[in-house]
Amino acid sequence: MKNLSIAILTATIAVASLLTSIRTFAWSTDGEVPWRRLDPAIVTPHRAFANPSAGKLPKMLVFGYGIGQREILELKQRVDYDFILFPVYTNYTFKPFEKGHRDPAGGSLYSPAMTEEEYNKEVEDILAQLPDCDAIMLCKLPFAKIPADIAAKIMGRVKSGASFIVINHDGRNQSIPDVKLETTQIDFPTDAIPPLRNVAVSKGECGAGKVMVIKYANDFGGNPIENIAPME
Repeated sequence: MKNLSIAILTATIAVASLLTSIRTFAWSTDGEVPWRRLDPAIVTPHRAFANPSAGKLPKMLVFGYGIGQREILELKQRVDYDFILFPVYTNYTFKPFEKGHRDPAGGSLYSPAMTEEEYNKEVEDILAQLPDCDAIMLCKLPFAKIPADIAAKIMGRVKSGASFIVINHDGRNQSIPDVKLETTQIDFPTDAIPPLRNVAVSKGECGAGKVMVIKYANDFGGNPIENIAPME
């Protein structure tokens, strides 16, 4: 867990630089943000920290959104792991159907378009893999925005031994049910790197699992594109 926190923070240095020119995005039906499809073909210059991994690759369920889902691949280039992607609509809305978003064909604003019934089946299939996950990562989405049944399944897996990594919306706090968090020292010179100045890492336990929360210092407001890296 300690090595992973350092790896995540270090990976943000390169990841953040990729997105500085992107300020707005929109869901579309033409494949701009396809449902659960991330292309690993583009490899950016980087230094690997735990790649290749020794032994069995850890599997992580990652909740990400929008263009910033690319950061999940950027992290994988630096820290090798298998991931299952669970796309959420934005950093404050879990699924598009919550606000009645539809494309002209009547589906959701994912590509390919899907009905709400198809979406629910996808969610069911994703969550069926949760028992096989060694870790879960929540990317800048308030835990309170997760539907209660899904949140219960997440915390159930954590209590049975999975690690839970929470990337806070920059500059903001959030609480995780039944977890007492304590700030921990980072053995890495984060203050020497402008995007990581005053970053805080908190840790706690939940049953047999461990929870780690990363909080970046600056709140720029609005809707961040970055899933893992600090906003710029």
